[in-house]
Amino acid sequence: MRDKLTLKSTEIAELLNQFKGWLMGRGLSRARRSFILSHTRKFLEERGGVISKEALEAHLQGLDVSPRSKENIRSAIMQFVRFLREIGYDVPQNLLPRIEESEEELIREFGEWLELEGLAPRTIYVYKLHAKKWLEWCHLREIDPLFATEDDARMFLLEVKHRPGRGHRSDQLKPRALGAWINDLRKFYEFLAWKYKIANNPFRGIKSPKREKKLPTALSIQDIEHIFEAAQQISLEHYALVRFIYASGTRIGECTHLLWKDLDFRLNQAVIRSGKGHKDRIVFFDDETARVLKQLKREKRATRGDFVFHPSVKVLFRMIEQISERAGIKFRSTDLRKSLATHMAELGIPIQDIQHIMGHERLETTGIYIRLRPEHVRQVYREFWRRRRRGR
Repeated sequence: MRDKLTLKSTEIAELLNQFKGWLMGRGLSRARRSFILSHTRKFLEERGGVISKEALEAHLQGLDVSPRSKENIRSAIMQFVRFLREIGYDVPQNLLPRIEESEEELIREFGEWLELEGLAPRTIYVYKLHAKKWLEWCHLREIDPLFATEDDARMFLLEVKHRPGRGHRSDQLKPRALGAWINDLRKFYEFLAWKYKIANNPFRGIKSPKREKKLPTALSIQDIEHIFEAAQQISLEHYALVRFIYASGTRIGECTHLLWKDLDFRLNQAVIRSGKGHKDRIVFFDDETARVLKQLKREKRATRGDFVFHPSVKVLFRMIEQISERAGIKFRSTDLRKSLATHMAELGIPIQDIQHIMGHERLETTGIYIRLRPEHVRQVYREFWRRRRRGR
């Protein structure tokens, strides 16, 4: 194994020109490309075209800059080393970063790194799952993940989109789900960049697919009442679950953390602890929902420290599916939340108040949730023309 590579002065200029084009193809900003080229040129000039681990360390040691700047410069020069490797040069192996840990250990470290960013456990689980699938794909094809290319990434995403069982176009992975894979694996390479001081991110230049824009729909008041009736036919807990989600606008995942001590029946409100974004908030519910919850508490003989609903989100999802099947109406728990926002908007409640009830940080998110039904819009439009004619 060779420990150094020496470039001839006559070939350096041509290589740097090719390197410039290679960087442009990586989707890097103009400032970043300029930084990489400048420091690569300085390194080659100072070291007489010699590329080795010793030459790189000596070059970095001689720089009067901060440790963080040195790491950025190291990363820049390593981009050139990677470029040389891709075009066929026999670069010193001890210069190239290597993954020493097992796949399980690397994924575990990735999860711990994500925990420091304050992500929810369910979100971390999905990130780790996607990273694991990518590493398995690379291993089967003998691709080093640290040096994977954008072409590798695109090939992987194509297989994800058309994975076994998706034989028809309508069964392909939806744009939103495919976009999640891209975003999650970009984050994985941010972790690898932090751990191995690399700048490679094969998913950086891949744009997330555009989401399909469909006409918004919401459950009608009649649909909601029919769902309530179906839930009552199954069990009191089924009824309490859908009633509480619709009445309060609570997310189904938040329901799994709800304790009886979090409910205040004097004010008909509940404290949602560690909701989305790890934030607490207060939600409200109506008298009928309060009556049902009180009855459920009596039947369960629950204490203040007990869970109101089952603490497993999978169990709650299954309960929603059972209600959907009994009612003959296809819906998810999020449809109940969106329907609440829509029904409030149709009654003229200000969107800022709806935003607070839904627990949204951004008003734009609430705007997405509000799905005014075509018949309501039609009625408002006709009322506008009636008033306009009377105003003449």
